[in-house]
Amino acid sequence: MVQFLNKYTPLRVLAEGSYGKVILAKRIHEKEGELVAIKIFNFKDDEKNHQSRSRRTGNQRSNISGTELSKMTPDSLKRHGMIRHFQNEVVFLAGISHPYIVKVIETASLVHMANPFNCLQGQQQTQQSQSQQFIEERKNVRQIKEEPNQTGLYSYLVMEYAERGNLFDYICQSPLSENATCFYFRQLLEAMVHLKRSKICHRDLKPENLLIDNNYDLKLADFGFATHAQGINGNFMHFTCKGTLGYMAPEILNLQICENIGYNAEQTDVFAMGVILFSLIMGRPPFWKADPMEDKHFKILNLQQYQYFWNVWETQYSSQLGIVIREELKNLFNSLVSSVPCYRLTLNEICNHPWVRGYKVDEELAKKEMHHLWVQMKLREQQQGNLSSKAKDSQQQYQQDQIRQSFVEQEQIDQNSQMTIDNQNQQPQSIVYDPLNPNGYVQSDPKNILIELEQYALKNNMKCKYKKNSHKIDFLLPLSDGVNLVEFEVVFEKGKKKKDQGLYKLRFKFGDENVEKLTANDVEFLTSGFLQLIQGFAAMAGNNLYSLEDEIL
Repeated sequence: MVQFLNKYTPLRVLAEGSYGKVILAKRIHEKEGELVAIKIFNFKDDEKNHQSRSRRTGNQRSNISGTELSKMTPDSLKRHGMIRHFQNEVVFLAGISHPYIVKVIETASLVHMANPFNCLQGQQQTQQSQSQQFIEERKNVRQIKEEPNQTGLYSYLVMEYAERGNLFDYICQSPLSENATCFYFRQLLEAMVHLKRSKICHRDLKPENLLIDNNYDLKLADFGFATHAQGINGNFMHFTCKGTLGYMAPEILNLQICENIGYNAEQTDVFAMGVILFSLIMGRPPFWKADPMEDKHFKILNLQQYQYFWNVWETQYSSQLGIVIREELKNLFNSLVSSVPCYRLTLNEICNHPWVRGYKVDEELAKKEMHHLWVQMKLREQQQGNLSSKAKDSQQQYQQDQIRQSFVEQEQIDQNSQMTIDNQNQQPQSIVYDPLNPNGYVQSDPKNILIELEQYALKNNMKCKYKKNSHKIDFLLPLSDGVNLVEFEVVFEKGKKKKDQGLYKLRFKFGDENVEKLTANDVEFLTSGFLQLIQGFAAMAGNNLYSLEDEIL
């Protein structure tokens, strides 16, 4: 840990996942001040297991048989998956040098050290409210009692920092122009051709893994699912279901084919490239799952009814946004997402495709477009922060009262303290902001916004009911306890008061069922999450959501 802190100064957490966290850090000595992203894997292992692993030869990857895997506990399986994920990153990513693939600076495997996130706690606490600090303090007291020796096994991967986010963030703002689409598709293609020469397949291509650096160039990242192209048997066939649902080829989703016959990982990477191509130019994926039995759009593609597929999309979507897609681009997409793997273009054939090879890209214009979207993202985040900050304050006050009372009961604080807290709870609070009434308005009929929200919900297997002639959608959503469901309604009401006449006011409502089991976290998660979705769909429909001044209407 000392050596780690001597090299890097942790700044903040960038992302969290089942494997651990990605933190932003600053280099101290070599290239002082340079920002880096550090992916840290927390194995939470004990010394005995660490010693048993250390007896394995060199840096060999741990191959465990199916029989051994079936005997593992859930925690052991998770730890094994994390180890394989980290080993893949090191084996494949650390050995690659390419301008459009994220660069690895340093790796360290199974370091026995103190929690590397402790140094971030002080910075985080300065940004926390009083109630959050109280909760964290109580948790820390208990943690110290239960875990006096807070050490564990960590592996970390230090990579260059791509500070402009990822392509998914951009296409959530707006579809890219054909010029920018071709620019970034070519960069992705160059990275994939380099991987092919290195006999590597990625197996998790998606916009979230296509990072954008400070110069607005693409950086392919996250090699946790990567594999050797030739496969374990040397016949270029693979038998494990890897990837992200919306980008997985049909032969992977068909478990009988995947586990018995196998699939060619280069061909499945090409399929994912086709989904990415469509997503860049249209601002949304062509389907949510490559299964003709479950997805109507892919069913059309599976039947090779390509003209009908494009007619549907152009009629229902792209023509409304003024998106014109030339035939050469359509032909390329059709050739990448064929249900028959051998019908898909190879990487070499993609390079020679008329649209890829012949389109004249204006690099400067493409990067200006991305910069404009980047500025829009930052402004929207700032606006979202302004909208939600007051809600968070009131919700955190509620959390403070509830959690404080819980700790009082558990630790048997004296009666006087209990009375003080009760008095605080009884005092009327000035609620500046109501999360169920987020002060959001649209000027035109919100029908298109609700249709987009319904489509999003259906694609994500959310239970919802929308009456086409109404201005509301009813959802049935799980609570944070993972057991109970709650009714949640999104509704636009016509303004009736002087200041909001002619506008449509956004409101959220909870039904009666299980409402008593709602926590402050549930309310915040659902209201702020849906508010962000609705803002995006409203902007997409050209019917922006905005707020009036904080006055009583």
